[in-house]
Amino acid sequence: MIRGLSEYTDFIDGLVPLNQSVQEGWVKRGHWPQTPDYAGINEVLGRLSLADREVIASLIRSAKMDGIHDTLAHLQERVDLHGMRISVDGVELANMPFGSPMNYDFVCRANGDEWPEE
Repeated sequence: MIRGLSEYTDFIDGLVPLNQSVQEGWVKRGHWPQTPDYAGINEVLGRLSLADREVIASLIRSAKMDGIHDTLAHLQERVDLHGMRISVDGVELANMPFGSPMNYDFVCRANGDEWPEE
């Protein structure tokens, strides 16, 4: 077994649920919390059809996934080019144990792919 493999897969898998967004749910529902701060947003959402709200919700999810992806791409670059190390409980995460960077593995897992066989 590759040293740090389970720490690596746990790290990536821990990011997958972060794709979900409270704001995405609020858009689908058609309103954010009923506070004065959100009055303008709620006014706009109230004019949109369910189909329109679904499109906006998917854009929110995509933007959040892109942010996680880009952060992982930056971390991978720092690991590869600048010697940065990431460890959990003193165990260094395996670096590209499947031959692919963290951001790619994240996207695959977020899309429901299984981990490759070791």
